Amino acid sequence: VPFRGSFSFPPCAGGLTWEEERELRGLGVPSLREPGDRRRLSAGMGRHWPDARGVYVVEDRRLFVLVNADDHFTVAALVQSLEDCHDCEHRVLALAADLEMIIQDLSGHTVAEASFGNLTTFPELCGVELEWRFSVS
Repeated sequence: VPFRGSFSFPPCAGGLTWEEERELRGLGVPSLREPGDRRRLSAGMGRHWPDARGVYVVEDRRLFVLVNADDHFTVAALVQSLEDCHDCEHRVLALAADLEMIIQDLSGHTVAEASFGNLTTFPELCGVELEWRFSVS
């Protein structure tokens, strides 16, 4: 679903509703708002916001793919307890591998470069394939 306010995908013109966006934010989905910090803005991430940006939500609402929010795609997963982390890791890695295969098939390119590793919009993350963030409530 496109981000709220996006009209770049006519079948879903307008994108998420306020209620859908609020629900996703409540679940902990990052990057649904226009970037405001200098680093993201200087990288051009606010240009033409919110067009061409969206989120895919897996049915169980614990796995998300953000498209063009910060990078071309970001996989985000939510877990309820530490016991779920192992299962979550497998789901995230499987989804990321599937996405990379699809990108390779469609474009003939990979999302990694031999010298630098995985390419990203942030130089400090160049080569990082996986980043884990935890928040406890």
